[in-house]
Amino acid sequence: MQKLTQQKVNEFKSQGFLVLEDFVSSGVLLELKESLNSIFKEIHKESRRVKQSYDNKHYGDISKAGRKFTKNQSKYYPSIQKYLKSNRIKEVVTTLLDGDAFIFNEQFVTKEPSTPSSFNWHQDSGYINFDHKPYLTTWLALDDTNSLNGPLSIIPTNIETTLEVFTHQWSDKSKDLFIEVDETKAKTLHVSAGTLVVFSSLTPHASGANQSAKTRTAYLAQYSSEPIIDPNTGLDRNQAIPI
Repeated sequence: MQKLTQQKVNEFKSQGFLVLEDFVSSGVLLELKESLNSIFKEIHKESRRVKQSYDNKHYGDISKAGRKFTKNQSKYYPSIQKYLKSNRIKEVVTTLLDGDAFIFNEQFVTKEPSTPSSFNWHQDSGYINFDHKPYLTTWLALDDTNSLNGPLSIIPTNIETTLEVFTHQWSDKSKDLFIEVDETKAKTLHVSAGTLVVFSSLTPHASGANQSAKTRTAYLAQYSSEPIIDPNTGLDRNQAIPI
């Protein structure tokens, strides 16, 4: 079980991301996968949960063929809440945010087998169209990732010197925002189930299509140092749950 060391913290600052192998036990992985299975079985029983899970109020449903984002369902599943507020997660996010941490967003990301389930190059901050402090994305692999099943790729970015949110464009075809990057600088992460990848909302990243014969899943949780308030409405952009 890899720990958060000062070397890892420095790596995060200079590269914009870090990788912690064996971050969770096989038991936690099983609980999260069981929760996802329950979500798929139960969610359509209640229309409010369907909307809450799949509707992105700012861009519409960003799911597409083979690519599903099942969001903000933790309130119904103690196992997810336990993970989101675990001591291990709390240590990582409060250290990297240098203080308080709030759950801003959380979702399962599912890529069905043999589907065009890629996700374009983007910064997570590109999905917020007003000034805000950069936040953290924690990406937990629930399955091993490889070159065939849609691994995560990242452009290393020094987040102490690069504070820019690039101009993103919307693609109706792929149902997501995108930016142009120099892909020769990209690092593709082939990781084992239970590995946690943490990156800044300023760090450009993408993921490929799942060309394999099996579903590839990950659990993504985002943490901010303060509530992210939309200045146009005075309301939380998404949510702000303290940990």
